Amino acid sequence: MRAAVIAYTVNGAILAEKLRHLSDDETDIYVNAKSAKYIDAENIITFKSTPALIRDIFYQYEGIIFIGAAAIAVRSIAPYITSKFKDPAVLVMDDHAIHVISLLSGHVGGGNEWCVKVAGMFGSDAVITTATDVNNAFAVDVFAVKNHLKMINPYMIRDISTRIVNGEQLGIYMQAEEYEKVIQNECKKYSKNIKITDYENADIVILKNKSEIKDMQSKIILIPRNIVVGVGCRRGTEYLKIKSSVMTILEKAGVSAENVNCVASINKKADEKGIIELAEELQADFITYTADELMEVEGEFEPSMTVYNHVGADNVCGRSACRASCDGECLVPKTVENGVTVSVYRYRVYGG
Repeated sequence: MRAAVIAYTVNGAILAEKLRHLSDDETDIYVNAKSAKYIDAENIITFKSTPALIRDIFYQYEGIIFIGAAAIAVRSIAPYITSKFKDPAVLVMDDHAIHVISLLSGHVGGGNEWCVKVAGMFGSDAVITTATDVNNAFAVDVFAVKNHLKMINPYMIRDISTRIVNGEQLGIYMQAEEYEKVIQNECKKYSKNIKITDYENADIVILKNKSEIKDMQSKIILIPRNIVVGVGCRRGTEYLKIKSSVMTILEKAGVSAENVNCVASINKKADEKGIIELAEELQADFITYTADELMEVEGEFEPSMTVYNHVGADNVCGRSACRASCDGECLVPKTVENGVTVSVYRYRVYGG
């Protein structure tokens, strides 16, 4: 996570520096100019106006922590809040680290989980107010994010969550068989909230792709976004050629373009226009790795000494897809299609 920590006092700045030291996150520290003059610290950014600062950085970070009054945070972020699917996670911590409050994007943005993590670093009280969390109930949006599922009709989240926290037991149906174990575990963990049922009686449905959708008004529809596509190509390969090759391989793998979460390659391809356009078309992340990072990936990959001599890695598409999928399941090993090398991996699904 790329995070910003905003401090207003000397104590706050000290906590911010400690947080940066303890956290694995890429963290930038912003300190109010009036307090910064009392601090002998490196790598801090000073600011004078909170509204101006938030205007400039709100969409640049996945998470923001205010070390100060909650009212300051509320007033400064209010003009920029748009959607739980786009807003960064926002936490508030007092400058003695007694409380850490999850203020925004607690579920989809990971704010609640981050809040507990930060509170644990300081021995603080994690303050979480979302109803499903305080009732220890099944949260469909958290489940979707953790398991690489796209919510096709997210407007149904409120209805589903309200029914669950008010004591209803809802039905869940899965067409995507790779989710069988995780659903069984979730139903065991939240037996009062959800149970496995058939499609007609289900309130929460996991389908393979959009073509299977029949009802979006009474059910929340989840589609797997759990596919990683590794791509290798010659410099300057046209976008349409890359797209055609990838789509052909996806069809052979039995998955749809809408299931693709990530496109991966070597960092020498970070500016490859055709791959960038493909990722944009698929609405997927584009991740690249250095040759050394790719060669560290364990497993059996069809090597090419020609490719190795050219870029420093013996198999770009397979190794990059494997790494990006966190050592996922290989659906299609390195395959050459119309001069483009493609490999397809699927994130492994773990039980709750």
